[in-house]
Amino acid sequence: MTHGTHGESWVGIGELAARTGPPVKTIRYYSDIGLLPESGRAEAATAGTPRTGCPGSD
Repeated sequence: MTHGTHGESWVGIGELAARTGPPVKTIRYYSDIGLLPESGRAEAATAGTPRTGCPGSD
């Protein structure tokens, strides 16, 4: 578990997957289609890097 700059607590996607069961790719897909709320993760880390292997990805 990590703490944000404003004192909020959050878990990484890998830890979330381990705690809840679905694979990381599934959680990312659900987030991308708007099923899950925004994570607040740094978009710069993945900017320009397409995700592949997710349902609905080209």
